[in-house]
Amino acid sequence: DEPPPELGFTYGEQANVSDVQISADGSTLASVSTYEGTKNIMTIVLWDVRRNKLVRIIGGLKGRQSLLNVVFSPDGNTLLTGVLDGTLRAWSVENGNQLQVFQEHTDFVTGVVYSPNGDSVASIDADGNIVVRRADNFDIRWQGKDGRSLSSLAYTPDGMTVLTGGTSRKV
Repeated sequence: DEPPPELGFTYGEQANVSDVQISADGSTLASVSTYEGTKNIMTIVLWDVRRNKLVRIIGGLKGRQSLLNVVFSPDGNTLLTGVLDGTLRAWSVENGNQLQVFQEHTDFVTGVVYSPNGDSVASIDADGNIVVRRADNFDIRWQGKDGRSLSSLAYTPDGMTVLTGGTSRKV
């Protein structure tokens, strides 16, 4: 079998892409990338998939503020990013403005995911913290600690349970 074709989205000297997500309607691609070959400056680069064009560059965070991951809200209007400094940040897709910074995590945010019905969002960190928020206003619904470094998470299809995985080799 032939490998699928590359989309060919490149900007400057993006040396490293740490995460890629596509909006639910398939129109916008977001990548967390090293910008213009400058080490330790991380950005979110938004691409128009249909036109194969750069839409905007968001962020420009440095050092301990380096972005690790990105996820679109179900409506495609907001991006959430996990950051090395332990913050979770909300960004406007429309204008690139940072909307909010959440500081409940105690180590770098290793994962962010929306529930299947889009009414909540969960985030985890390398210190074992789990935070579940309402998606509409980001109020905390539940917060706990697993006691191990967490690196992956997912919701069950019914959206009632958050599954996590990490260094304990258990789910």
